Amino acid sequence: MKIELDNIEYDVQPLPLELSYISALYAEKANQKAKSIEDGLTRGKELVEIRKLLLQDCVSPTPKPEHETLLHIAINKLTLAQNERVEQFFRDQKQHPEKGCPDGANSAP
Repeated sequence: MKIELDNIEYDVQPLPLELSYISALYAEKANQKAKSIEDGLTRGKELVEIRKLLLQDCVSPTPKPEHETLLHIAINKLTLAQNERVEQFFRDQKQHPEKGCPDGANSAP
């Protein structure tokens, strides 16, 4: 997916499977309440590090700092849309097994 921000065109890809646990870690840390100001600052730095790792694998060119949040949201939405398409494919296969998989394999166990 191409996204243009401030005359910079970014190529945004869905989250690769190997980064799904890191994305889950981001969500977990983002939802935890900080116990102190220091704890909040530490968690904030960890979130920035995780987000940069996700952006590094999913966005090119390297985003400007002010674009990182929007591009992170775009990665999440793109990944969700991809997952929904896969789920819909398998729901359709359950309802119409005669269609088979695109590669000729049968999705039934």
